[in-house]
Amino acid sequence: KKDAKVGKDDKVQLIAGENMTVNQNERDFTFILNKDLVKMNSATFLGTGSNTTVITGNSITQTAGTQTNTSTAGGNTVADGTKSTETTAAGQVIKDGAKSNKSTVDNNVIDDGNGNVNTSNATSNTITDGTNTTATTSSSVTVKDNAGNSTVITKDNVTTGVGANKITLDGIAGKATVGASVVDGVNNTFTTGGTNAVKLDGVAGTIKTGTVTVTGGTTNDITGLS
Repeated sequence: KKDAKVGKDDKVQLIAGENMTVNQNERDFTFILNKDLVKMNSATFLGTGSNTTVITGNSITQTAGTQTNTSTAGGNTVADGTKSTETTAAGQVIKDGAKSNKSTVDNNVIDDGNGNVNTSNATSNTITDGTNTTATTSSSVTVKDNAGNSTVITKDNVTTGVGANKITLDGIAGKATVGASVVDGVNNTFTTGGTNAVKLDGVAGTIKTGTVTVTGGTTNDITGLS
């Protein structure tokens, strides 16, 4: 019965429960908390001042003013106001307001919160401000702007610009191409673009345009005149 009255000849039974032990010494009963506690929902410990540590079946949370440290099976998060560090098996994320630094076993991403991002891994590094991008590898550097213009630098070649005005420096072939004009350092020629293209040949000593050829050296003549 609930709220049952106990008479002078009635017997009572003290039940300690799951995490307590009752010791009796004649008329004295001592309730003792077990050293090993089981099946508890949570436990709260008070530290210095208002500091607390709360333990549940899922986490341990320590609080000291604006600072918190929360640990779970999946990771650990330390926070102080807008600053935090989250650590998991996959990597780490450090935040300070809108700023962040994310690290994994494969890469690192730094974001300043203003659109500027630096992403690096074992083979490349990419920096962007939201519109312009610079990508660097062990063999090349590529710079792009928001208009689609780009400059690509390798150990033997440089290409900058797009379309008809593109400039290419070819260190292997020994050529420089500027738009439609080509300077060939190996064969010592210079060919211009345009409808009336002109070719200068340093080996043959000639200048050609249309059907007209000017030959220097020992010949010194002009052919192809109408």
